[in-house]
Amino acid sequence: MMQLPAQAFVEVRPSALPPGRLVRVRGCWSLLVDLQLRHGQQSRLILQGPHQGHLVAVGPGVPECTTIAAEFGWFPSLDWNALATDQTPYSGALVLTSDGPVLIGSDPDDGDQYAFRMDGTHVEKYYASPAHTRFERWSVELSLDERPFESLGLLLAVDLGTLKGTAGA
Repeated sequence: MMQLPAQAFVEVRPSALPPGRLVRVRGCWSLLVDLQLRHGQQSRLILQGPHQGHLVAVGPGVPECTTIAAEFGWFPSLDWNALATDQTPYSGALVLTSDGPVLIGSDPDDGDQYAFRMDGTHVEKYYASPAHTRFERWSVELSLDERPFESLGLLLAVDLGTLKGTAGA
């Protein structure tokens, strides 16, 4: 089992962080995104657990939670043998587009789906296309900002087939 450096993590209120940061709330990792679903509040896309793929508001009262320290980053990763799907994009899926990878999230209240870049920005005119390659199994790797695609280790694995992510940290 790979170990992750403890100095890669800090405790911060999610409302104080910009989009694109990963936060661990109630034992599940989420991506902060710039979509304001409810009353102008920042949202997060849940990446693991029973509500995987859902978008939820980040209220001002959310206590401090674990996030990645400033000098560290993350990137999505695929197993070399990962199987793509041509099904309708699932919430939580990693989708490869001509503009780069995006993550799909859905509003649990109305089922609307939204796409986000890895920096948490909403892709305004995203549409599901048969030309897009979708993955329901992918992972999040920890890295240093100075070496953005050199993995320090697995942070979490996403597997929509089982609707469970597994925590690596």
